[in-house]
Amino acid sequence: MKNVCLILLLITTGCSVIAVNPFEDKAVKKIVIYDSLDFRDYTKKGFFFITEKYEGAYEPVGMVEVLILPEIVKNPEAKDKFSVWKEIPVSYSEVIDSLYQLSTRMGADAVMNLRLSVGDSYNWNEKYYGPKASGFAIKRITTKQKD
Repeated sequence: MKNVCLILLLITTGCSVIAVNPFEDKAVKKIVIYDSLDFRDYTKKGFFFITEKYEGAYEPVGMVEVLILPEIVKNPEAKDKFSVWKEIPVSYSEVIDSLYQLSTRMGADAVMNLRLSVGDSYNWNEKYYGPKASGFAIKRITTKQKD
C-alpha cells in the first residue's frame, strides 16, 4: 500500500512540475502600432467629441454608450479545429460613428467626457470583446454676439 501511494505521489507531482516556457529561445521584435481617430468630419457638421468636461453653457441630453461586438463567421480557409471560426474586427471609428448617430438622434451636438475602452458580452456561452465608446451627450448653448 505504501508503494502504491508513493508511486501515485511521484506521478502527480512529476506531472505538475513540468513547465514549458513559450518564450524560450524566441526573440520578439519591436512592434510599433499607430492609431488615430479623426474627428474633423464631425466638427465640420457642428458636432464635438470632447474628452473632458465642456466649459461652455450646455443643456444635458443623457448618457450614451456604444459597444460593437465583432461578427464571427465560418472560416473557409480553416486548416484545423481551432480556426473554423474567424472574427471580423470592429474599428473604433465605427464605434465613434455609431455614438455620433445615437447622440444626434437624441438632439445632442456634442459628447463630453468621451471614453474609449474594450467591452465584452456573451454569446452562446462564449465571451466576446469589442470596442466601446461612452460619454455624456449635451446640446451646446451658443450666445449671439452684438455688433
